Amino acid sequence: MPLLTKLHPSNMSNTMNANPDLTSTINADLSTIALPSPRNPRGTRTGYTTGSNAAAAAKAATIALLTGKWPASVTITLPKIGDLPPETTTMTLVQTERDAQGGWAACGVIKDAGDDPDVTHGALICARVAWSAQPGIHIEGGIGVGRVTLPGLGLPVGGPAINPVPRQQIYDNVQAGVEEAKWQSGRVQVAEWQSSRVQRGQLQVTEENEHPATLQPATLQPATLHPATLPPTPLGLTIIISVPKGQELAKRTLNARLGILGGISILGTSGKVFPYSTAAWRASVVQAVEMAANNSRDIVVMATGGRSERFAMHFFPHLPATAFVELSIFTGDAIRTCVEQGVKNAVFVGMIGKMIKTAQGHMQTHVAANQVDFAFLAQVCRDVGSSATLIEAVAKANTGRHFLELCQSQHTQAPLQRVVDLALAQCLQFSQKHNTTNDKIPLGFEVILVDFDGTVLARAAQINVNSPAQQHHHPQTLVERLAANPSAAYSDDETPIEIEDGA
Repeated sequence: MPLLTKLHPSNMSNTMNANPDLTSTINADLSTIALPSPRNPRGTRTGYTTGSNAAAAAKAATIALLTGKWPASVTITLPKIGDLPPETTTMTLVQTERDAQGGWAACGVIKDAGDDPDVTHGALICARVAWSAQPGIHIEGGIGVGRVTLPGLGLPVGGPAINPVPRQQIYDNVQAGVEEAKWQSGRVQVAEWQSSRVQRGQLQVTEENEHPATLQPATLQPATLHPATLPPTPLGLTIIISVPKGQELAKRTLNARLGILGGISILGTSGKVFPYSTAAWRASVVQAVEMAANNSRDIVVMATGGRSERFAMHFFPHLPATAFVELSIFTGDAIRTCVEQGVKNAVFVGMIGKMIKTAQGHMQTHVAANQVDFAFLAQVCRDVGSSATLIEAVAKANTGRHFLELCQSQHTQAPLQRVVDLALAQCLQFSQKHNTTNDKIPLGFEVILVDFDGTVLARAAQINVNSPAQQHHHPQTLVERLAANPSAAYSDDETPIEIEDGA
């Protein structure tokens, strides 16, 4: 059976067919390799995703396996977005290895994330391509690529953390590598084709059957380009993506919280990394809420930062760790995902700065984009009958924390409770706005304001006590939506990020 007989996206496999060695990777000494330029904290240079780098390494290794020669560089296509034609980029190989018997080829590419503060900037992304006894292209994860251990991400449990869009990108570029190699053996020849009725090399091509999977061999002649050594009946290719330092890099990501263990994820919806974009950050929060909802649909606890999350775990010791989410600045995206996933009750735990912004109606709490409004806080004090002295001081306050200290200095808790009440009202209104399906029970909600030592300063709730968790259809995860349409990500906000202290 020819190699191309099964080269079609519907035949892509998540598993290996011949028990490949997933522990193999390139042993590179990065001290001898020219690394990409250090990022400029205020720069605008665009980089490329782990998916693009993996695709480049896989395509180059495919060409080397089929021709016996390494290209100096390789040009890849990026994922197609909407109706726009796919972009291309060229990457340089930094490490190459090939089996003397022609059974496999492996290489690496150094990831350049541009000016984005990406933890994988400068990482070596590797691909090993080998002959498979089974037809088709089979993509797996090796050393440094995480394994999915929990449901709820839209990826198979037990499989590699290679998202669908980069998986398709790797597949497309490997197939392009097969075509560029113009490979021929006694079984099949890969040659150029186009959409008119023509003959290229020894392959008949018709406009009714343009896809390479439909090519029919004519009388075969000796090839002009050969692999180094061919197995008797080469049928398919196995591609193993690895990241030698992936397990170490993963410690600086949210992967462990998502149930992805042993390495990083291979990501990317556009193939590019944009400096200071919040898209990847937002996506990780959405995925964390999806994971929490899948494992604890009755209640999901959302905290604004690591410290407030630790306090929240103390408040709800009976809940599993997977029920807690660090939502950072993405309050609105987290609430919307709770609604989409049919969560019964959500809890929002935060400190004073982000609580004030939520009470003001800001569902994304950038420091730079959404400032604390002290005229709003002064009105809060008036509404609860605070003294003129406190009202005047709050109107001239410097920060949210300063507002808290002023209230505490006058031994009044009423303004804090009012802020929490308003935050609850805003969260409920936002969740109801996104509850567009009539069969969904409204999301129950609780808001808890904590001090910097974990003391509860105020809380308010409107919870679902007796209603069951939603039993409607299983909603698509973000990964599944992006697989169907890479432009389905929540719209990005390009405002530079600043992280608040004491979240």
